[in-house]
Amino acid sequence: GNSKIKTLEDLTDNMVIATPASNALSVRDSLRLLGELGMMKADPEKLYKKMRIMTYSQCSEQLSDGNADIIFLTSFPYSGLADALVSTKGGKYVPYTVDAAKMDKFRSIWNERHPESTMLQMPPDVYAHNKEAIWFPVVYTGIYTHKDFSKEIIKEFIDLCLKHVDE
Repeated sequence: GNSKIKTLEDLTDNMVIATPASNALSVRDSLRLLGELGMMKADPEKLYKKMRIMTYSQCSEQLSDGNADIIFLTSFPYSGLADALVSTKGGKYVPYTVDAAKMDKFRSIWNERHPESTMLQMPPDVYAHNKEAIWFPVVYTGIYTHKDFSKEIIKEFIDLCLKHVDE
């Protein structure tokens, strides 16, 4: 796309972020750490307070319609929704920074503060346009059920979700 956002360092106070609820806390903590390390022009709290939380498809629509400047999606392993957004709407993945030393520092502090959500790299070429590996925090999703739910039904549900992960 033609966005002026090349890295998360380019975010400014007047930008709008959209994200699914499952990513909201990692977005908040990422923004705060970027601010703490002086890696962002924007005030992290201002961005976080006006962040829009919505479904994955609503995030894509908001970005496509110009109502959001950036969205945070879970996109690795491969996501059909993310690929569609990139291939049809000109979206692109942006790294936290292109400065390796800054990224190492960010990653080190992140991993220390979030051992349950350490950063991993999305390899190059997962999506056609990304030629570089991109670091991101892992976001785990939990499934909560009634105590009487059978293990077989839960396993069947998880298997079904994994089978249709790209839809």
